[in-house]
Amino acid sequence: MKIFKRSDHSAVIYNSSMYIFDGLDEYRYNNLFKFDFDTHIRTEIKAKDESKLSLKRCKHSACIYDNMMYIFGG
Repeated sequence: MKIFKRSDHSAVIYNSSMYIFDGLDEYRYNNLFKFDFDTHIRTEIKAKDESKLSLKRCKHSACIYDNMMYIFGG
C-alpha cells in the first residue's frame, strides 16, 4: 500500500494499533487507516455505509471513548 505524504491528520492508539484519520496535501481527505504494531501492517478501513462518512477534514482532533473514535473540528 502506498504511503501518502499528508499533514494535519489525527492519530489515536487503541489496543495494539494506531488509527490515522487523514488530513491534507493539496486536498482534504476522509480516509481512515489502521497500523498494527504487532504485524507492522497498514490497512485502509472502508466505511460500510458511505452516507455516514465524516466530512473531509484537516487540523482536527480525535480520541477514543467507549470503543469509538470521535473526530472533532477540522
